[in-house]
Amino acid sequence: MDIVIHGATHSSNFGDVLFAYLFYNACKNSGCKVELLNMPKFKVSDFCKNELQYSVNGRFIRQLRMDCLIMMSGGYLGEDKVSPKNTLKRYLHYILPARLFEIMHKPVYIIGVGGGPLTSNFLRKATVKMLNRASYVSVRDIETKKYFEEYGVTREVCLTTDTAQVIDSTFVDCHAGSNSLNGLDKNKKYFFFHVVNKPADDARMASTVALAINHFLKDHAEYDVIIGNDEQTDITRLEAYKTVIDGRKHVFEYKSVFQLCRLLCEVQFVITPKLHVGIVSASLGKSVISFPIHREKTGRYYNQIGESERSVHMQSVTECIALEQIEKYYDKPIRLDDNIRKLAESNIEFVRAVAKINDSNERKLSNVGY
Repeated sequence: MDIVIHGATHSSNFGDVLFAYLFYNACKNSGCKVELLNMPKFKVSDFCKNELQYSVNGRFIRQLRMDCLIMMSGGYLGEDKVSPKNTLKRYLHYILPARLFEIMHKPVYIIGVGGGPLTSNFLRKATVKMLNRASYVSVRDIETKKYFEEYGVTREVCLTTDTAQVIDSTFVDCHAGSNSLNGLDKNKKYFFFHVVNKPADDARMASTVALAINHFLKDHAEYDVIIGNDEQTDITRLEAYKTVIDGRKHVFEYKSVFQLCRLLCEVQFVITPKLHVGIVSASLGKSVISFPIHREKTGRYYNQIGESERSVHMQSVTECIALEQIEKYYDKPIRLDDNIRKLAESNIEFVRAVAKINDSNERKLSNVGY
């Protein structure tokens, strides 16, 4: 079986590169030929290649001759920005490759994705057509399933959960190397403050969450804060970083998804505005305080694991609310239900099954892991 993996492999984003690693290695370790989809305008990033130790420069036209396409986990079947340009970009990047495989009567497996809302009528119809003609579809949350069915998806949509929840301390120990807190004060406790490289969100975090962190640090002398991002950027120029009091903050320079996993494994708690830093932290049994900048997808996750009160949308956050959330949850770790982890692992089990498929057993896949 020759497999093409399709998803957001064009950047250094933590969650997307982590998914690429999990899906790619599940295929590779099953003994099949596997490549990452490499479209002209959406090429696989050097960062992603380095993390996967991947050196193939596959041409898109040649990849269309491969046996099947797997759409890996990720939240790209929804719209975070509503504009004609974004609609076209999303269609070309995510929908068109899958439709080309379907038109050529080749199987498309869509595994543990997130999606909706889709405001564009064109994008909605194209997505529904892709899903209805796929060989298999599973989604990571009930909200995605409801959106798809409301839009007109009539085929079976399996409900799983986010694949990143397969990450545990054993994974970190195997992949991440030495302790990331070397050189810091062993008598201190540390938490991670996740900042973002978007001016409006950075300004809002500086005027609310960063000020609340300063109050927390003054009241908790045993803690210092490590500040970093989940993409490659210079965080020292961000207002949220500058606002946190000097002498109590340390810079985390993001160079690898495994390095960030190691850091999340070692800190006491995590404050994050994004989804997968929070998901991996929860999977590692850490306390997570969530101030999401995305409209829906982050809130869905905390609802799913029964921790909805940990997540307050950034647009609703004030300095006072941020401090209340930090004080309430900083010493209360998340314990995931065993079924959540099993559903996450079932996504990877399905990938392994696809990697071992042949024409005679393809129809059996709909029951794998469920």
